[in-house]
Amino acid sequence: MRPDRFPGLSPALAAEIQTIAEARFPEQVMALPWWAADRRVRGLAVLGLGAELDGIPAKVTEPTLGMVRVAFWREVLEEVARGEARAHPVAQGLKAVWPSLAPAARENLILLLDETEKTLPEAEGAAAQAPEALKQALLPSLARLAADPAARLNEEAFQRLATADTGAALAEAWADVTPLEPGSAPVAGAARLASHRRSGRPRSGFRARGALFLTVLRGK
Repeated sequence: MRPDRFPGLSPALAAEIQTIAEARFPEQVMALPWWAADRRVRGLAVLGLGAELDGIPAKVTEPTLGMVRVAFWREVLEEVARGEARAHPVAQGLKAVWPSLAPAARENLILLLDETEKTLPEAEGAAAQAPEALKQALLPSLARLAADPAARLNEEAFQRLATADTGAALAEAWADVTPLEPGSAPVAGAARLASHRRSGRPRSGFRARGALFLTVLRGK
């Protein structure tokens, strides 16, 4: 997607955040063109933060270092709330969208940090405690950002859709999120594609974009 389609961000900054987000959430970035224009930039900024947080367990094997990284992003959000931002593209993106975020959306960003802490190993070299915790918090937040503010969403179903890795789990979660609220359709469609990838049945780029288009068009 062209980085100049993110109003409020320079093309260079949007491109940097997009690269960061694509590394962890390629399907959700692919879906951004189908977001409403006035909400798209918020989605990019939040996906950038989610990608940075999702990558922490892969970058550290020692719990204390993981907590240091989470603390870094807590400081970033505190600075952004004061109208400040350090020289990091995601921090700059969050600063740009912060004034347009509803209070609940700002609280959801704090929740992402809390859920990231749950993913950290208890001891050096140990496995993540709850590797899907962040995704289960991120997807409902994205759906809420993308949807009409007055929309009613089954956020618990979006949580399950975020981590479904079998056909049965995907079918159950999908049945509970449909029919889709139009604004949230790109988010749900991207999650469905990610579930196919996790289950070992990824689609080609062309077929993935086609599936996203049909999901948005039909809302189901």
